[in-house]
Amino acid sequence: LQWQPQAPMAAVSTHAIIVDSSVRSLSGVRLPRDVTTTFRTGGGVTPPDLPTRDQLRPAVGKLNIGRRDHTATHLSNGAVLIAGGFTQETNITARAEVFTSSESFNLLQAEMWQERANHTATRLNDGRVLLTGGWYEASIGVLATTASAEVYSPSTGTFTPVGDMTIDRVDHAAALLPDGRVLVCGGSRYEG
Repeated sequence: LQWQPQAPMAAVSTHAIIVDSSVRSLSGVRLPRDVTTTFRTGGGVTPPDLPTRDQLRPAVGKLNIGRRDHTATHLSNGAVLIAGGFTQETNITARAEVFTSSESFNLLQAEMWQERANHTATRLNDGRVLLTGGWYEASIGVLATTASAEVYSPSTGTFTPVGDMTIDRVDHAAALLPDGRVLVCGGSRYEG
């Protein structure tokens, strides 16, 4: 039996997990009675101080392309990769730009191999960024989901396709695992 909390747990507090005796194993074995396990969380990490509303100000530069449902990924060099998204109505872009420490937005010369919106972007251990799935415009005004994936390399400023996922998906999740692999799960598919 494995359990994972649905949200961050309070630091330095006691919690209880109760497993009901009606729960059966895959082989059909039942617990003889309800089982209760208690545990205490540690001190945890102090959350970062977030800026107050008065400390926020507009960036000096502006995006080169207005977009929504795009991704923004913090790169290891401090810049931010902004990729894809809807530009208006059902138009989706394959363009990306980088927000730099000088607060400028630089449109990349290279385009993504696949236009995409509502996709995921995951920074890998080596600093590259994996982009997976999302919407694309199959024909004017007609959206479809993609299984395509590609990698952005900050050192070259280019995108490279890395093969398709098993299924197409949009609004999914992607998480970097400790061993460097990326778990992509959930989401929706459009079969129109």
